[in-house]
Amino acid sequence: MLTLIYAHLYIFLMLIQFSYQIFEPIRIYVDESHLKNEVFDRAILNDYLYALNKAKNTLQKLINVEREQNKIKITDYPDFFVGEYYEEFRLSAINNSLLAGAEIDADLVIFVRQKVTTDCNEKVGVLKRNSINRPIIGYITIDSSLYGKIQEGYKNEILSTVFLHQFTHVLGFLKSEIINNKELLTLRKINITNRISNGKA
Repeated sequence: MLTLIYAHLYIFLMLIQFSYQIFEPIRIYVDESHLKNEVFDRAILNDYLYALNKAKNTLQKLINVEREQNKIKITDYPDFFVGEYYEEFRLSAINNSLLAGAEIDADLVIFVRQKVTTDCNEKVGVLKRNSINRPIIGYITIDSSLYGKIQEGYKNEILSTVFLHQFTHVLGFLKSEIINNKELLTLRKINITNRISNGKA
């Protein structure tokens, strides 16, 4: 009897260990090369870096992912380097060591740039996905006028909230994703309607 209890306990612990092996905290690498080259005001740059780090740390505490690779090497994606631009993202904004083939211990790489934008305050792009369709490389663009619009005394907190919002878009929560998956949404709506009509929802 005692052996049976130990066997069940062993299996239970193995299942827990297996589940933790499947889903692990997401590792995010934020490339700040473009910001450091373009933002010359040290106070603004420090606020950007603080807010980016806070947004990254928040997501790393909240999101677990199925880890498909231990490292990301952007040079493993040749079509990423076709031409000087990729989905409006300028390749010269990337850290030179990454362009040379450096590997990053990360599940998601986010490039951050600043420029004057005309159509919206920030722009976001998913550049590459892995085989299970999860974004692994993306970028955010900061409108250069954003900093001046935030009230003094709240810069860091508001900036970190803005970056956290943009990072979630890089993770794939985009309006375009919803529009491109109308069939899925329609099927889900039909399923929910059926559950309500059957008294199961």
